[in-house]
Amino acid sequence: LSSSAGGRKMSLTFLPPMGALVALQYGLTAAPASQPRNAIHAQLVGGALAVSSTYIPTTILPLWARRAFAPAVAVAANSRLGVIHPPAGAAAVLLSSMPGGAAGRGGECLALYGLILSATVLSILPAMLINNVSSTRQYPTYWKLWPRVKMSDLCTYS
Repeated sequence: LSSSAGGRKMSLTFLPPMGALVALQYGLTAAPASQPRNAIHAQLVGGALAVSSTYIPTTILPLWARRAFAPAVAVAANSRLGVIHPPAGAAAVLLSSMPGGAAGRGGECLALYGLILSATVLSILPAMLINNVSSTRQYPTYWKLWPRVKMSDLCTYS
């Protein structure tokens, strides 16, 4: 899906990660992956790594390799931080597929990253309101917005 706005083509491909987020927030309300901490932190980390990968020239890292490399690094980093969130992996694929900094068009990639982050944060309030109306469901089950991670834990392999 795409639309033309102001003479520029805007892609609406950010919808799949958001669809996955909504499925988690309304279908799996108690799952750790659907909690606000995981959603926000994983999108921050995964998106930043994916956007950073667009600054590597395609002569060094071809687009097909970047589409595999960025989400792999994003999922590994999120796993190490303890904030697994599958839609962040989908967002990393999407962001790493865009022409970014190496092509001199980093603004488009950053704008999409900002849109994904904003949609993630804004989706939490309606999910809270709708899920907490029911006596059998609760969302979120916990907030804990700041994961307890020691720097020494990040550098050791287990």
